Amino acid sequence: MKKRVSVGSASASGASAPGGRPGHHPSAASGSRLRLLAVLPAVAVPLVVAASASASGTPVLFADTGMSSAPSALTTDAAGDVFVVRSSPSAITKITAGGVITTSWATPPSGNTWNKVLTAPSGAIFASGDTGTNPRIQQLTASGSTAQGYSTNTSGDAPRDTAVDSSGNVFYVVGSGLNRVGRITAGNTAEAPVNLGFQPSSIAVDSAGNVFVAGRNTSGSPAASRLVRFSNDLSTSHDYSVDYGSMNGCLLTARGSYVYCAYNTSGSTARVARIDGLTFDNSWATISAGISSPEPKALQAGSDGFLYVASSVSGMTGQTGIISKIPPSGATTDLATMTWPPAGLAVDPLTNVFVSRTGMGGPSAVNGVYKIAQASPTPTPTPTPTPTPTPAPTAGPATTLATPTVNTSGPGENAVVTVKVQLEKKGKYTFIFERSTSNEMSREQATSNRVSMQKGSKIGKRVLKKRVTAAVITTTEDNAKLVTRALLRKAQAKKLNLRVIYAPTGTAQSESVIKIK
Repeated sequence: MKKRVSVGSASASGASAPGGRPGHHPSAASGSRLRLLAVLPAVAVPLVVAASASASGTPVLFADTGMSSAPSALTTDAAGDVFVVRSSPSAITKITAGGVITTSWATPPSGNTWNKVLTAPSGAIFASGDTGTNPRIQQLTASGSTAQGYSTNTSGDAPRDTAVDSSGNVFYVVGSGLNRVGRITAGNTAEAPVNLGFQPSSIAVDSAGNVFVAGRNTSGSPAASRLVRFSNDLSTSHDYSVDYGSMNGCLLTARGSYVYCAYNTSGSTARVARIDGLTFDNSWATISAGISSPEPKALQAGSDGFLYVASSVSGMTGQTGIISKIPPSGATTDLATMTWPPAGLAVDPLTNVFVSRTGMGGPSAVNGVYKIAQASPTPTPTPTPTPTPTPAPTAGPATTLATPTVNTSGPGENAVVTVKVQLEKKGKYTFIFERSTSNEMSREQATSNRVSMQKGSKIGKRVLKKRVTAAVITTTEDNAKLVTRALLRKAQAKKLNLRVIYAPTGTAQSESVIKIK
């Protein structure tokens, strides 16, 4: 039996969920239960897009999803399609890369309200609910129906955040006094959850299967932030024992072996910490230095190696927004600014950034999805490999020591062709007789012009035991001298060449062509 552990000693309270967790909708923060009043038909409608393409770093309306309330969580798939959580009624809207909206592509089970949508490492789309009954987590098919429902082994609260590992195991955190982390295996077995001892806000899984949970203590003044790493089966844990100064915990995302934690440090500064193994580097990146009270709302690591963070900013003129782009060095740049605060963020395989708008801020607020089209990076050209030069062949491996002779006066059908040669280097040689018309052909092309050496022919000391078109010998010394007495059919013993090929292992072959009258 696996040993389960409880983490932390702080007492838990029934405090409402902290704002700013991934995919969290403001209406859920009060703890009120939303009921599914109606279901919109899953009908495809034309996509409403901006009249012209956006410049890099400029958000433009990508899709007016017709929502009376703001969309929240976003994700994209490998095809570049966008999936956004909507409410009233609860559903997931799909916006294809080609520009078609399916308003209610997927709907939750009766009594449930979705607040989270994510793309698993397998490419499957998952959704999880904020209120209602089991199953609270669903894996969706390509058409938006439920492929698999996952029931959490908890009661009284639904997942605040959800993550899926590369093996298909599903992880979730619940709060509202329960304050637990749980795992549902790929085989859909809900295992006993682990008590955290603090109120969780976010969860992520790295490429090694380690599970990270962020949150805050619910007692003390001020409440200390928390971050704990678990083994994949949740049986062991490591508490980073760092108070990164956030009253609301942090938002987590993972890419490869790195995990990123975005948080506001008590209202003055927003930071992104990078977790590498057991190292928590809270000085890795600063979001929008000099801007008052940035609050991270969503983040995702893109396929280009950059981290993208959407933050709301409170100021004298109300809430605005900013999208930060952070390279591996941690040197933050502002990709885009908005006159409205963002709610969710997703990055597609082409590094287009999609942001959901809360409907607050600025005139003519539209509850929809906005797109920031980045200039496609210039691909690094694949270097053309420098071919390894082929060593130049020697002038010729065989030199004639006397004029070749052809004797056709003997009895029988065979003529005797005698050639005396000296072989330059020791090694393997191939002797081939062929008609002289093949002299200007490649060896492969001249194959059909070869003349067979009959049984009894001699190449040096080797006596052929059968008829062949190519005879191979090996010499053990340089400048070896030998005599070839080949038995050829008299009808073929005219206008011949003897091709001698030298091809030692690991070097370029060379050859000599000896004319025989």
